[in-house]
Amino acid sequence: MNYINDDYLLGHLLRQARKTKLNKLTVDILNDNAEPKGLLTSEIKTSIKRYCDWFPTLVTGSGSTMDYVNSATMTIEFDLGTSRPYNDTLTENPFSCDIVIVDDRGKEYRHRHEGWWYPETEELFLLWCGDVLPKVCIFVPRLVSGTGRGFGSAPQQKHTRYHQC
Repeated sequence: MNYINDDYLLGHLLRQARKTKLNKLTVDILNDNAEPKGLLTSEIKTSIKRYCDWFPTLVTGSGSTMDYVNSATMTIEFDLGTSRPYNDTLTENPFSCDIVIVDDRGKEYRHRHEGWWYPETEELFLLWCGDVLPKVCIFVPRLVSGTGRGFGSAPQQKHTRYHQC
């Protein structure tokens, strides 16, 4: 639920926030609606849907029922203006996640979680590849072209995420 395809929800969200400069995501959990739309990649939409679907299970697991829940909102915000190195190779940003649940009497229940996060996959992939990827993309087609050097039957593959080669 929290890990979609190749990264955690926060990693996907931070990467999209850096790309779009939109730093705050608000989710109406009961209505499975999130804004702004510019942050909603397919991975983020999938994760949000799973959280929204799971929410009633969390409520009943706590000993309550959805009859008492009037609204539930999650807001995740990154501070894109503040960053620090992580492990001397990655860059992370601070974030906060606020959950607000309002019961049928109008009473608010709030919780805030704060921390630091970095996108795992893209930065680690690029770090791992360095300047090797362009060389591989030039060399691999030659190996798979049927030159009789032992690699002719291997299919030419693209990296599914980066569409290189």
